Amino acid sequence: MLAPMIHKFGDDRSRYNLECHIAYAPELDGDQVLACFEQRLAIVRAWQLFQERYPVIILPVSAQLPFRFDQDQEDADVVCALLDAQRPLLAVPALGFPSVVVPTGTAEGVPVGVQVIAGRFREDVCLAVAELIEARASKLTPIDPRD
Repeated sequence: MLAPMIHKFGDDRSRYNLECHIAYAPELDGDQVLACFEQRLAIVRAWQLFQERYPVIILPVSAQLPFRFDQDQEDADVVCALLDAQRPLLAVPALGFPSVVVPTGTAEGVPVGVQVIAGRFREDVCLAVAELIEARASKLTPIDPRD
């Protein structure tokens, strides 16, 4: 829904990044969309069963350290790699599970954290666990994102 506004008001780099994101996700016809919903329901069910035994899941936020400023505007291959690295972060809300990201310190001079995921409709669990992690995390220091 934002694409028309980005095309109208965005700069060249914003438009380019949008096009890379659109190219990343294939266009689907109606039957393919329904098949995706069916697959999503199966994944949600399996995840819910898993979370009956493990009510909290802690994952990395990303499969790689935070990206350099403007890295998402370099070229299509870089954008695809960045999106692939974000799969742990992108999949959870698409499945309808609550999650929260908690900063835990820095690695190689950039901020890092963990993603806390709980069962459906258990935002209270996410926030309680996030509070425990945050209370024990190293002291955070501001960074300049352009460095």
